[in-house]
Amino acid sequence: MTPSARPPRSASSPRAARLFARALAGLLLCAAAGGPARARSLAIERFDADAAVAPDASIDVTETIRARFTGAWNGLYRTIPVSYRTPQGFGYQLFLRPLSVTDEAWHTLRYEVSSERHYRKFRIWIPGAENAARTVVFRYHVANALRFFADHDELYWNVTGDEWDVPINWAGARIRLPAGATGLRTLAFTGSYGSRAEDANVRTPSDGVQVDMRRPLAFHEGLTLVVGWDKGAVAEPGALARAALFLRANWLFLLPLGVLALMARLWYARGRDPRRLPIVPRYDPPDGLSPAETGTLADNRADMRDITATLVDLAVRGFLVIEERDHAGLLGLWSSKEFTLRRQSAGDQASLKPHEQAVLDGMFSGRGDDVDLADLKNEFYRKASRHPRSHLRPARRARLLPATSRPGPHPLRGARRDRRRRRVSRGRAYQQGGR
Repeated sequence: MTPSARPPRSASSPRAARLFARALAGLLLCAAAGGPARARSLAIERFDADAAVAPDASIDVTETIRARFTGAWNGLYRTIPVSYRTPQGFGYQLFLRPLSVTDEAWHTLRYEVSSERHYRKFRIWIPGAENAARTVVFRYHVANALRFFADHDELYWNVTGDEWDVPINWAGARIRLPAGATGLRTLAFTGSYGSRAEDANVRTPSDGVQVDMRRPLAFHEGLTLVVGWDKGAVAEPGALARAALFLRANWLFLLPLGVLALMARLWYARGRDPRRLPIVPRYDPPDGLSPAETGTLADNRADMRDITATLVDLAVRGFLVIEERDHAGLLGLWSSKEFTLRRQSAGDQASLKPHEQAVLDGMFSGRGDDVDLADLKNEFYRKASRHPRSHLRPARRARLLPATSRPGPHPLRGARRDRRRRRVSRGRAYQQGGR
């Protein structure tokens, strides 16, 4: 057998010993450094709560928390449940307002407030929280804290909360009710969320209820009180106040109400019908208004009936003559009516109004004193009544129309535009059919 070139195992033992010693020293150093970290802890030695029920259905709460800090700490968190759900599925909100956070010497402590799920979370800085016991006095006001039933009023109060990550060695609460409260009944539940255990002593002194825990509270355990009394000691909120509290807790219901309020405002500002005034029937046109002006006043537009009425009125007043004659068709198989308009000079030309002069000019300008009605087709609209707003001027002067009213589109121009649209539509239909 060929001898190996590797040195004997015994030759490398000094180097292995040195590596082992270094590793052992590192482990000891890490253990020494991790010792204080493992020793860092927090426990609540005592949790005292005092709640005074006010006649206006609010409560003022004072919490005195005695905490034992082992190691270095910046402070502690106080998490208070404020949002609940009713059996009907609606939200029920406690409206909490912090009043003060101090130490046992009444020195103000700095704190921050945040919301987390259905809790209000207070981060409280405590000076000197290192291997020492410190006391925090937390005062706050709660509205909408009571529930009202047909035969009694009730306070449902989660005293300690159930979000503590540290044990609570002892907890107690005192409920002070308004003078004259009768028919007290109390339940005290202890343990984790949903627990029905009653590991607490309940006493009823003359002015309220006193509850003391019989055992410490472990991780995420708490104390909850239900205190009821006969009606009359506290003023129940009215319907309007209850509606306001409900909408604050269920703010999504404000969206349709806000839309309804906005639409009501728009309707009130722009959509209401004008106030009705007394309606007086008139069987004769207003003085000084021509048929065209009266027709425009009736429907706020110069339409074909207004032009026809103007022609008839001009004939009645002697400015033109309308002649009707029969026109025989092919071989006399049919006949049609034709009209000829003859201009007359017997009328007082100075009495013509602008729109009446425009109608006469549009018919006879460049055609002499005789014109067939058929010859005016597709020509008359270009000259007749190019300014239909002039029809409204006498009505405005007589205060029969507001100064800002405007007539509708001219009927002849609108008819020509409609014919063009129909021709375009038929052309498009023909092209689609050809494809």
